[in-house]
Amino acid sequence: MKELQSFSTRAEAELVCSLLRDEGIACIIKSDDCGGMRPNLAFATGGSQIYVDEKDYSKATQLLNPKTKIKKHKK
Repeated sequence: MKELQSFSTRAEAELVCSLLRDEGIACIIKSDDCGGMRPNLAFATGGSQIYVDEKDYSKATQLLNPKTKIKKHKK
């Protein structure tokens, strides 16, 4: 796993992780906030980080680039 990006809050990380999962990229969030019970701890420990598999790193980076247009999959 490789760190993709760090966020100030777990909520921001959850939103981005949701976007990545919608695009087929598995991700995990590392946050030292007692499972969301103590969100103030995340500020002292560096926020929340998203990790993705190394094989998905470049695709995930492109998705988070504001200049990249995301194509929606038809269901």
